[in-house]
Amino acid sequence: MRRFLIIASACLLLGDTANAWEWPAQVRVDYRELGELGKAGEFSAMEKAILSSLPKWEALGGPWYGHLMLRAVQRLATDEFDESEKVKPLAMELARRALRRPGNLCIEDQVDLTLSLQMSLIKPWRQEDWVQKRGSDARLWLETWKRLDEVIDPDWVPEKTYWNMAPPGMPSATQPEDIEDPGLRAKFEAALAENERKAQRNSEQMRTRRLMKSFHPWAKRYLTKLYSHPPYAVDELEQLLKEYVADEQARSEILSSVTSAMEANR
Repeated sequence: MRRFLIIASACLLLGDTANAWEWPAQVRVDYRELGELGKAGEFSAMEKAILSSLPKWEALGGPWYGHLMLRAVQRLATDEFDESEKVKPLAMELARRALRRPGNLCIEDQVDLTLSLQMSLIKPWRQEDWVQKRGSDARLWLETWKRLDEVIDPDWVPEKTYWNMAPPGMPSATQPEDIEDPGLRAKFEAALAENERKAQRNSEQMRTRRLMKSFHPWAKRYLTKLYSHPPYAVDELEQLLKEYVADEQARSEILSSVTSAMEANR
């Protein structure tokens, strides 16, 4: 089956969640099981494990739900299964289901789940319900676009941070509990907290910009492909763009691309 591009790194590598060894035990177990089932290639066993686990995953909250849903979609998209005709519909159902709960997705997982929807572009106009799914899928892509835009601060300037900090005259490995003076300890703790805030802010802005730079071209191609086949619905796309995309030039480029593709397809 067609593979989809993964541009985002796992959230745990980018600091949004704890190290994998600090994940809840059941999350680690399910994560490993999905990999093992994918390698085995038996679709019915994979489907049963995923569908029976969905209520449990949804109850987890936080980023764990997104990690496991993305893991399931990626294994379905990249491993070889029997009953291959059933794989893509399940992967698409899972991706859409997860993307309808963006509050439980870190931004990297949301981007990768959105990119997985490219599997739906394999001659979608031959599918009976593709017109209905076209609008809902476009909305999912544009919700991810909007989230990336909202995170980015156009006025952000990287702030200087330090790997090691210590009060004047004390060794670099000094910890707050090593400082006897309460006043000095409090100032040091405040300095550490401010340094961590700056580091997290720098990381957030840099990685979101990287995600946006890669995601936007794929989104433009996807929307062009989606709306350049009959029945045409340029007005629908234009309304969605106005709702989700603040950049007027980006909206214009997408609409122009769709119009050109429509002419080429006639």
